[in-house]
Amino acid sequence: MGDWPQVDGQRFENAGANTTTTGGTVITAAVSANTKGSYTELIASTAFHAHGITVNINNPTVSVSGDDFLIDIGIGAATEEVLISNLHFGHHANAQIAHTVYVPISVPAGSRLSARCQCETLSATVDVSLVLHGGGFIQPNALNRCTTYGANTADSGGVSVDPGAVNHTKGAYSEVTASTTNPIKFLIIGFANQSNGVRGTLRSLVDIGIGAATEEVLIPNMLIGLEGTTDSVSPKYIGYPCNIPAGSRLTCRSQASDTIDATDRRFDVILYGVD
Repeated sequence: MGDWPQVDGQRFENAGANTTTTGGTVITAAVSANTKGSYTELIASTAFHAHGITVNINNPTVSVSGDDFLIDIGIGAATEEVLISNLHFGHHANAQIAHTVYVPISVPAGSRLSARCQCETLSATVDVSLVLHGGGFIQPNALNRCTTYGANTADSGGVSVDPGAVNHTKGAYSEVTASTTNPIKFLIIGFANQSNGVRGTLRSLVDIGIGAATEEVLIPNMLIGLEGTTDSVSPKYIGYPCNIPAGSRLTCRSQASDTIDATDRRFDVILYGVD
């Protein structure tokens, strides 16, 4: 019998890693701030059908701690189609902090994959690489579309969430989308630093809400840390299987361990819905 993988996740392929520099493929933003640059190829042709991608981002060249990037992963030759849009990366005081996010999206064998980015700093660069995941005889349900909600291309950030001035008390909801374009089977929550290069240190509990007017808590009390030493928010991404219908209103609120001031207690959120 052939040497077939028996369970999911038995085949992996890297796209974009650079073993000469111990990094990824350098992606360059446009010469205008907050404007996407050209696509750079990560791999000319994938070796097998993948059912998921892990995106790795690090090593920004900007000198300002806190600067925000938005990154697109494209698929196809010549004229790329956006496969995953506006993944957020925030530059930190420690530039070697990497962001990694798994997106359970299908990629056919033989696909060309590429990346482009924008940044608050013109012509800034960042390293991007991918790990493609393939399965065996037992495959998960195929998901082939990722829709982004809340990304703000005007400042390379997301939707602002403010826990308010009272410690340990949930603040008001911020609307991320009034109506989801597509159903969501896997929801990724991305947290961003609001370009805060002098951040204070605190903890926050975050809710994702669903519904109009009086929200119902969909995902309660996700714990994140806002770190002053590295000017960062962690974890960067959290993902959950779910079943959210198209046309749903999605919101976000939080509470903080220390409200410090109106700048340091806030963060941005971006949602990525895969179906």
